[in-house]
Amino acid sequence: MIRLAGVQDAAAVADINRRGWLFAYADIVPKETMLDAAGALDEHWAQRLADSDEQHPVWMATDGDATPIGYVSIGPPRDLDAGPGDGELYAIYLAPEAVGTGVGHALLERAEASLAQLGYTGATLWVFEANTRARRFYERHGWEAEPDSGPGPWGWARSVRYRKALAP
Repeated sequence: MIRLAGVQDAAAVADINRRGWLFAYADIVPKETMLDAAGALDEHWAQRLADSDEQHPVWMATDGDATPIGYVSIGPPRDLDAGPGDGELYAIYLAPEAVGTGVGHALLERAEASLAQLGYTGATLWVFEANTRARRFYERHGWEAEPDSGPGPWGWARSVRYRKALAP
């Protein structure tokens, strides 16, 4: 099931975020870097979900037992060079045990539909250049890498911006 996340979900979202980083970026980002940043995730998600509104939704996936297993967050673009009509997929993470089960596909579809419902005609996202699993996932879903998109916004590893036109 996919539902809107609320402030009561902050700890679960932070846990998925933390475990998602460690799983997805194990060969890309030093573990110490991720663990240092992970210390702030509980507070970050508590604040982010407390401030969440219809322009910045966070969607959560749960399994049959209502256990949180993934999330996706979207909203207005943060890039200064965003195109007119662009929204942004900020983050999509799964609990490692949910990878390959179709949950990521369902969350991505929910994010794209939500962006379109908010009036965006296109969307962008950033992914680490070396994250081939994620890049293949986005490309299978019609996202296209932008050549020379720059180093990316995080500084952990070189990134690539992807773009997709959204169906109305």
